[in-house]
Amino acid sequence: MTRFSVLPFRISLCLCASILAISMLVSGCTKTNSKSAYPISPEDQKRMSTAVKLDKPIDVQSIIVEGVSPDSVNENGIPYLIVCAEIGLTDIIRPLLSAKADPNLTTNEGRTALMAASQKGFHDTVRTLLDNGALPELKLKSGERAGQTALMLASETGQNDIVGTLLEKGAKPNTADDKGRTALHLASVSGQDSIVSTLIAAKADVNVRALSGSTPLKIAMERHFPNIIKLLKDAGARD
Repeated sequence: MTRFSVLPFRISLCLCASILAISMLVSGCTKTNSKSAYPISPEDQKRMSTAVKLDKPIDVQSIIVEGVSPDSVNENGIPYLIVCAEIGLTDIIRPLLSAKADPNLTTNEGRTALMAASQKGFHDTVRTLLDNGALPELKLKSGERAGQTALMLASETGQNDIVGTLLEKGAKPNTADDKGRTALHLASVSGQDSIVSTLIAAKADVNVRALSGSTPLKIAMERHFPNIIKLLKDAGARD
């Protein structure tokens, strides 16, 4: 085979790769595992969105059986799995996961279904996602919260039961975001006494410093949270 006969093949291969890359960008998601989210036809999108809006898991299951991917996205390019997690529709999330939806699909910002459910306080959804392979250590990729995990989001918003579940399932209490803040910093910022106690019990570093130099104790003192100050000092935090 001459180099001239190989050339059309190479051009075709490059064209296919370009089309694949463009389709991933249009989907509004990034590939975190072996699969990516799929855009679907306007008709199927309308049917799926209606089923989600009306909380009709049987309808969702029927749509998937007809051939629509469980990783499909809505009109804004957000996977239906994440859409459902944002509002705690666990009964719809279950058939999506049963149909092998990727539990770790993300938006362009890196937000996962687990992050959404953890931040919003939907404990049953969190458990369902974790039981089906959701990874607790994935991080947001951009924005003010870049580098934050599901544990950090739950810690700041006061979801103590979810914090405990995430820790049980492998979330690391000392993971830091892009500003060097850990879950303990964020719980201290928002005055979450019980979560501070839970994190300390999980061996969170009470003297960790953010890139700004702030420690959880310094934050608690500045914000006048006496209970958190006591918890941190009793655990060995230093001024």
